This record gives sequence, structure tokens and C-alpha cells, in this order.
Amino acid sequence: MTYRVSWDIDIDDAASPLDAARKAYAIICRPDKSANIYNVEAPDGVVTVVDLEEAARPAVVNRQPPLYRTLEAAERFIAGFEDDALQEGVEQLLADLRAVLQGCSDRQIVDEANALAAADAAPDQPPATRAANRVRIGLK
Repeated sequence: MTYRVSWDIDIDDAASPLDAARKAYAIICRPDKSANIYNVEAPDGVVTVVDLEEAARPAVVNRQPPLYRTLEAAERFIAGFEDDALQEGVEQLLADLRAVLQGCSDRQIVDEANALAAADAAPDQPPATRAANRVRIGLK
């Protein structure tokens, strides 16, 4: 697969585009500095921000990221409506949430959020197609 990888930096004191490029290059070449955060665009257009320093750190055992805790809270709240006959779709929503909570890592949740954002941002698609993509990409 081919990925497009870019590194962004703001150069505030450049006199020209060439000057800005030279200053960025100088920053990358300094031994005490490094470019660690990259935007990686997959062939399907989904962009993931990769922090190489963070990726090199050992994983924290039993870490519950804020998004995961939020999904757990949503599952507990929605479970209160599970036996309410007036609430349509609660069973499926709970099944989807529980599947995510049991089987997905934080990285998978972030990747799915990026995919949803990419589907929403596709400028060449009509709103109905973007909505269908959200359903297709959404939590399974």
C-alpha cells in the first residue's frame, strides 16, 4: 500500500517560502531536535496522526482512555432503557456499544472516528452518500 506521510511545522519568522523550507530543514537536521509527529494518509483517504515518541513508550497496563470511559458510561445509561418498549433501537445500540467495549482497543476507536470524519468530509459526495458511508464505516 502507498501512504502519504507529511510533517507540519509553523515557521513564523520566514521571509519567503524558500526561507521557511530552509528553516524547517534546519530544525529537522539538528541533533537535539526531531520531527516525531506525522500525518499519515492511507490509500482510502483516512488520515492518522502518528507520534513516534508515544509509539515507542511502553503501553500502560489496564489504561482506560477517556473515550473508552465515555462509551462505558453511555452503555450504562442506555441500558436503563433496555426494557422500555417505547425506546426503539435500544437493543441494537447496546449490542453495538458492548461489542466495541469488548473487542476494540483505543487505537481502533480512534481509527473508526477518523474514518467517520473522512466520510463526512468527502466534498465530492452528496449528503445521502456521506450518511450511507457513516453507516457502513460505523460501529459493528
